[in-house]
Amino acid sequence: MKWTTPLLSAVFALVFISTPATADEPLTMELIQRISATSTELGPIENRMGEFSDLEAFADYDDPADIMLLSNTKQDQLFEAGLKEQGLYDKAEAILDNQSWDSYGDYVRNKMRIGLLVIHKLKGTELPAAGSEKTAMLLKQMPPSKADIDFVDKNWEKIIPELQAMNRS
Repeated sequence: MKWTTPLLSAVFALVFISTPATADEPLTMELIQRISATSTELGPIENRMGEFSDLEAFADYDDPADIMLLSNTKQDQLFEAGLKEQGLYDKAEAILDNQSWDSYGDYVRNKMRIGLLVIHKLKGTELPAAGSEKTAMLLKQMPPSKADIDFVDKNWEKIIPELQAMNRS
């Protein structure tokens, strides 16, 4: 049964390659505050990055949500290329290092994680539709963990000011 080894290898490779990126750090108020502080500091840099569609590094992606479904390594490579393309890499790296992020992708994955948790929390309220079709796909592909949902439910009142600070940046 020689064929089973290559077949199993192919299946494992497919699962590994197609597994969406995740943020692995436990959700805490300190993490949310670090995301908020980083968002404030990176705001001007992120604004200068412009639309994803304008950057050569992201030319193959129609929607930023598509990037979130890639592996962490591929995301990091794309974000690094986009920052370098705009001449913003060194400035962004200094901020990321100061805030103890491993990479710009690490920060973005955690920020997306909070965003998906907020959408999950608000879904079903009288607010307008909770996100786009791509966001719904992300929620399906990267559903919030029970621990994250419980944390947000328990700490919602403390989280709101941090979310407001992120939105101001």
